[in-house]
Amino acid sequence: MLPRGLVIHRQWKRLLKKATGVFSLAFLCVVAVYTHAHASEFETSLGPQFGYLSGHTTYHISSYSGSSGVESELEFPLRAALGGLKLTARDEKMTLELGLMTNLTSGSGKLKDSDWLTNDLDIQETGQAHPGKDIYSESAIDLRALIFEGSLKAKAYTIGPVVLLPRVGGAIQYFEFSAYDTEQVGYGPYASLYTVSVSGKTIDYNVTYFFFYLGPEFEVNSEGLGLSAGVYFCPYVYATDRDDHLLRYKLSEAETDGTGYMAALSLYWTSQRGPEVSLKASYIKLDTDGTQTQTFYDGPYQGQTFSVDDTIKTEQWTGLLSVLWRF
Repeated sequence: MLPRGLVIHRQWKRLLKKATGVFSLAFLCVVAVYTHAHASEFETSLGPQFGYLSGHTTYHISSYSGSSGVESELEFPLRAALGGLKLTARDEKMTLELGLMTNLTSGSGKLKDSDWLTNDLDIQETGQAHPGKDIYSESAIDLRALIFEGSLKAKAYTIGPVVLLPRVGGAIQYFEFSAYDTEQVGYGPYASLYTVSVSGKTIDYNVTYFFFYLGPEFEVNSEGLGLSAGVYFCPYVYATDRDDHLLRYKLSEAETDGTGYMAALSLYWTSQRGPEVSLKASYIKLDTDGTQTQTFYDGPYQGQTFSVDDTIKTEQWTGLLSVLWRF
């Protein structure tokens, strides 16, 4: 029988997942009905957007039996120039925004892979205990990214020059990595066996985040020059990933869920005849947990399968420039 606290936690997750699905469906219905009813009143703009993404996506796994166990963490860098399209449709009360971006460069930075074993496993593996990190490696990476985001904001209240606009939205982020040319070092008693260099591809990895957000946004506008700032809560985040350790013939797959938050600051300029130009800086932090399933598809452990605790998280900073034309 599961502990009562764990049962309640899982029930809460299922309830939150269902509530988010219902809310998302209702939100899309409201947007569709409102857009259809006010189609002739909307002013639509379309144009390119360019920027830079910085941050990481990380997974941390652990498996313990009592006080004995292992932990491993892989941190993949998110550093790349971005490009894509942005579409807005607005009337006097509401603004609908849709954006699609992909990477323009193959990414930079190193995959950082760390392993920890408890002292009893250190002794079993090397003959002596070794507190702290036992094995660490870095690998070059190639990154492929695809990001879609849609949101709706509406004027709710005005206090002097400041307008309150609650915003709701959702996003799908897909990141794919190829890791190669690995430099690994073992610490203490692990040095002689685990300090190696491996040329060529060593890991194929991809992760997808699905999340929804809502929160207040504040805007000030004077003669076409505007400033907006918002903070948002992500009540439900779903993440799925797939890690193929090519040299170990090990495929790891996970599904996790959790929460997150976001913040954004935008400066924009509009005119009656020219384009709408905006600069936006945003921050995203998502944390999820669940279970990872590991399967050995070849080699001496072929057919063996394990399940371990897993945490998938990301932290991202993005700067974007968009130039939109009305049509």
